[in-house]
Amino acid sequence: MELFNVLITKGSYKSSTYSENEIINNKERASNKLYLIKEGAVKISLLTEKGEEIIPVLLNKSQIFGVNALFGDRYSSFTSESINNNTTIYMFDINTIYEMVTEDSNLQNDLLHILKEEYNEIENRIRVLIIRSAYQRLVQVLIELKDKFGYQCPYTNNVIINSPFNQDDLANYMRISRVTANNIINKLKEKSLLQYRKKQIILTKRFLTNHKPCFRA
Repeated sequence: MELFNVLITKGSYKSSTYSENEIINNKERASNKLYLIKEGAVKISLLTEKGEEIIPVLLNKSQIFGVNALFGDRYSSFTSESINNNTTIYMFDINTIYEMVTEDSNLQNDLLHILKEEYNEIENRIRVLIIRSAYQRLVQVLIELKDKFGYQCPYTNNVIINSPFNQDDLANYMRISRVTANNIINKLKEKSLLQYRKKQIILTKRFLTNHKPCFRA
């Protein structure tokens, strides 16, 4: 987006690189920044009163977070955490953004687009989580991971996903038990629709043909 291009060209940003499972920001840290993922992946999460982790959103390259700061809320309710080694984050000062969009109406449109993208991400997640069928919920999460972290093998046309999630995280992200997730994954394996090795997921051509995304931005 042009807004980020202008900010980067002017050097109006800071850059930091994080290791796997390193906290970028949490509710204890005040922030007046908008964050852009240059490389890697970021998990947005929160803890319930019972200490249970909930993962509302998983973000990857070119996605943003920290939008609450645009509305004057310096303390987020969520924790942002790198889930890849060498996750690089660009940070933009909110006051600098305000100054630039005030001077250029085209950049105002870019800022509105940023807000729209974050809204779409959250809306799609809500749509997936209210699906009653655990099987269909898993399918939609696999399609999301395919779009964000997958690439097509030129020899088999299967899609290989280098998932940032282990099986516990995957079940958590779907809001189902690990046992239920494992049972569904095993059924998909038996039907030769996918292969699962540690964090690597392979979706076969049959899976891609038979399963389509339910929602689009």
